[in-house]
Amino acid sequence: MTDEASVSRRIASRLLVGTFILVLCLPTVDRLFNIDPSMRLAESRSLNKAPEWPSTRQQVAAFAQQYERYWNDSFGFRRLLIRCNSWAQYQFGVSSTPLAVIGKKGWLYYAGDSSMEAYQGLTSLSTSVLEAWRIQLEARENLMLSRGGHFLFVVAPNKQTTYSDEVPDRYVRSPSTPTDQLVEYLALHSKLKILDLRQPLNAAKAKGEVFWRTDSHWNDRGMYVGYVEVLNRLRQWYPRLVPLREADFGQVAGGDFSGDLSALLGLVGIVIEKRVDWNLKRPRQVRGVVGDVPKPSASKLYSDWDGPDPTLPRAVIFHDSYWLPPALRNIGGRTDAYANLDSPFDPVQLLAGHFSHAFFTWQFDFDRALVERERADIVIEEVVERSLAAGPR
Repeated sequence: MTDEASVSRRIASRLLVGTFILVLCLPTVDRLFNIDPSMRLAESRSLNKAPEWPSTRQQVAAFAQQYERYWNDSFGFRRLLIRCNSWAQYQFGVSSTPLAVIGKKGWLYYAGDSSMEAYQGLTSLSTSVLEAWRIQLEARENLMLSRGGHFLFVVAPNKQTTYSDEVPDRYVRSPSTPTDQLVEYLALHSKLKILDLRQPLNAAKAKGEVFWRTDSHWNDRGMYVGYVEVLNRLRQWYPRLVPLREADFGQVAGGDFSGDLSALLGLVGIVIEKRVDWNLKRPRQVRGVVGDVPKPSASKLYSDWDGPDPTLPRAVIFHDSYWLPPALRNIGGRTDAYANLDSPFDPVQLLAGHFSHAFFTWQFDFDRALVERERADIVIEEVVERSLAAGPR
């Protein structure tokens, strides 16, 4: 071996050793200087915090395990490594979390709350749960009728219900789901008419996508369809409640969007889709009520609105995250886990413009005291179909 070749080998060996040492040191460097460029992960749990230094023998015994859990949640470049692992699995159609299913053509589906099991008919509503729904919904309707008002129960579909063609073939759709059971049970045992949005959204697909591909929620078009269907049902009682036309909105191409399912995979900004934003050409004449508005005890998020016409009915709307724009859905300090959240389409303000006063609250519990306090003429309760199995609350 020549001297030149020997020198080259020594240099290569030293570079290899130096690179290895650098890689070993990088987690510590990130811990000290926080240089990991990755977005914060949207983890459905609280990360473990550093344990206090032990002062008793019992604390010493538990300290090692507590510190290991903390270290696993905080070691350097953890976010980057998780995202790289998720991306590698995603390329093979494998989800890095049981809460998300990777479908066809870039479609992602939420698998929590047994929604995929319901899709396959592996879960069903017992007769007791169905009867509980009937009793509670009729009680809410009777409450409003006794006040001279009206009650509307709205079921928003799971994404896989509307876009079953893009669900992986290993998930076989059942002809009877919990939502079908509830609709059929109420048709047989009650006069109450719920608003089932499955068919309207399915029909609306012909004009454009109604759900985000990377998110578990409907997009602007889907929210508009839900808004129109709600107003059309309310018009049976209040003919003045006429929904805005699609022509009242401008549709413009937005930027990239990464939804909550991209976040669950740890792939925000990597698994993306293009946005189409709906802009209302003439803003709604509504005013958010400011001041000390009492918060309902069960509410995650609430808002209070005065409409343009004091002769219109008053409303209380119980809803879940479906009736909120993306920026407002992500509370609790997780907004930095999502990309390009701002949307000009706000279903809350849109619907509020049809009432003299409207109180919106994101909660699952029906609050009779709130209905009475707000002197509601109309109560709307919206739930996504995967919530039906839990029964009424």
